[in-house]
Amino acid sequence: MKSAENVIQASLIARVREEANVKVKSFSWVGISTENFDRSMHFFRDLLGLDVWVESEHQAILKTASGQQLEIFGGKGPKQERAASPVVAFEVDNIEAAREELRAADIELIGDIERWNGFAWQYFRSPDGHVFEIKSSPACEFDGADCRY
Repeated sequence: MKSAENVIQASLIARVREEANVKVKSFSWVGISTENFDRSMHFFRDLLGLDVWVESEHQAILKTASGQQLEIFGGKGPKQERAASPVVAFEVDNIEAAREELRAADIELIGDIERWNGFAWQYFRSPDGHVFEIKSSPACEFDGADCRY
């Protein structure tokens, strides 16, 4: 049987969740860096069968059949350093509100909101020091060519 204190605590947690601006919709994205972009593209695209959604010279976003994204960063630079270990992104509806809620909770934000082709993301460090990001994606149905930039 639950104690009255546990029932009250569960009720408070439920109320906070209903009022929170940060409502994670899904794990939407994983970013990795590589020193050999072509080899990684061959592995993920040709061997594992991920579909190319967006591709440039040394960067690509691939999608699974259910829509999760894998972004590959080739070469060297700050993006590659942040994604040296896989980084997971949490999809949110409102990147600005989610960023503000993290900031208000004293979560370490890494840089500013970054934007590219309708995507917006904000890196942050979890209380244990792990790098994650919150992200919003453009409203674009996945059907291959229509989503390429």
